[in-house]
Amino acid sequence: MAYLSFMFLLATIVIILAIDVVLGLFFIRFESFTQFFSDQWVGLINTLTTGVILYGLADEHTRLRKGSHMIALLLGAKKISIYTKDEKEKILLNIVKEMSLASQIPMPKVYLLKDESINSLVNAYDKNDMLICVTKGALKHLKRDELSGMIAHGFSQVFNGNIRLSMLISSLIFGLTSLATIGSRFRSDDYYNMPFSTHIGAILFFFGSLGLIVGSVIKTAISKQSYILADANAAKFASSTSGLVGALKKILHYNSHLSSPNASLYNHFYFANGDDSIFSSLFASHPPIKERILALEPDWDGRVKNYSKQTNIKQTKDGLNELLTASNLPNIAQNAINEHVLSLAQEPFASQALILAMLATDHNEVSSAQLANLLKQNPKLHLQTTKSLELLLEYTQDYFNLLIACNSSLKNSDKNTYLQFRELVYDWIYENEKVSYNEWLTEHIIIKDLDGYFKLSKKPEVLSGKIDFAKNEVEFLLSFLSCIEEPQESQEFFEKIIKKSKLKDYFYVKNITNRYDKLSEVVKKLQQLSPQTKDELVRFCQAYFKKEQNKQLIFIIKKYIF
Repeated sequence: MAYLSFMFLLATIVIILAIDVVLGLFFIRFESFTQFFSDQWVGLINTLTTGVILYGLADEHTRLRKGSHMIALLLGAKKISIYTKDEKEKILLNIVKEMSLASQIPMPKVYLLKDESINSLVNAYDKNDMLICVTKGALKHLKRDELSGMIAHGFSQVFNGNIRLSMLISSLIFGLTSLATIGSRFRSDDYYNMPFSTHIGAILFFFGSLGLIVGSVIKTAISKQSYILADANAAKFASSTSGLVGALKKILHYNSHLSSPNASLYNHFYFANGDDSIFSSLFASHPPIKERILALEPDWDGRVKNYSKQTNIKQTKDGLNELLTASNLPNIAQNAINEHVLSLAQEPFASQALILAMLATDHNEVSSAQLANLLKQNPKLHLQTTKSLELLLEYTQDYFNLLIACNSSLKNSDKNTYLQFRELVYDWIYENEKVSYNEWLTEHIIIKDLDGYFKLSKKPEVLSGKIDFAKNEVEFLLSFLSCIEEPQESQEFFEKIIKKSKLKDYFYVKNITNRYDKLSEVVKKLQQLSPQTKDELVRFCQAYFKKEQNKQLIFIIKKYIF
């Protein structure tokens, strides 16, 4: 506060001295004018200058205190109705409500800016008068967790008291630039017929610009550190910082600039820099986006994805269908996955909850204990998991395709978040001795694949090109798949396909139904075969095992052993 007062006083003195210097030079050049002016006139001009600056400060401060909606109106934003029928606006309202509950801050007013860029604004003189503005581009381009991260940043700013500081800075800057504002009006058409209006306007604008420079220095000095702190604290209100990182990366791909002529006045209220002027780049009120990303994700390689093709529910289904078609699996049925559930699978945090909910449907008694432990460890994840569980019980879900959708989303998580989730999943899978089909799917579609993605596992060394190297494992695999293909006549089916193959002295393995724990060991051994031998084995399986569950198993085994 003392720093702000000092800088404001210094800026006012600089402006007054600049006016005095210019007047002095003018009188030296035109001595004839000195008879009309005295030291009292100079004092009067200085007093008027100080009065204009103080009036501008007081007027802006009063206006901001009248209500946070004033900034929204000045930027041309429109309030979002709680009864909106727009799906993206509904998601935004739900996110703000979740943050409101998490932070114990009353539900803010929510506004929409027409800009196609990615940005948001938070303003609040106190916690009971909070406002959030989000651009149309943010709703269009950001996933739910990314939008949550951006909103969480805003709540963190309010919670830390940074917004009240920003309001004070805004008032100071408005006061210091009052002369420039008056100068702009003199140069407008309204004053066109007034003698020397253009010259007077230019002079006032020049002196006002000095205030703008000093005000920008103030913003730069104070705002940057508060943004880094708010980014770090955003995890208090969101599940993690991965969504926030995703939003920042998308701003690098798109932009955060706002089109309103008043945008530069409130730049320090924005999530990211909203002013695209050269002046703004010289006196930035925000840390560079890359610097903010590295503070949250130190191992980031600096690369940004091409986000031109946005992911939505239809594209998610199309992408899954392309993957499954390439693997000789049937496409997703039109209603195989409820669209609301599929939309949740596009977000890392919601995907974690969906996966835990899928695991919870297998063992009721064990799941109750697991959910109770989750409530103690992570209340927010527990709440989302119970909601997901209700959805899964209400709709018949295709867990296989849903896990693939979750896999894609979880790759947007940071490594530490994934490691914590990985440990939790393994605890749930191996809570009891029996491994179910859904648990086996989860371990291989989610954990095994993401271990490779996050470089936590190494490909095993190839030890042999002969199928007999893994004879016991191949016998088990073919017997296991036969039990699924023909449950009542599995041994006969096994012997039938062996006769049609080049495999000799391979025998049916009994009592292996649902032994998914053993199947995992088998897959590990098959990894040590040469690529050609593995390819021949997979083709053989695809030729004889046609049931849906077998197709899914073969798909996973093929992906994992290669």
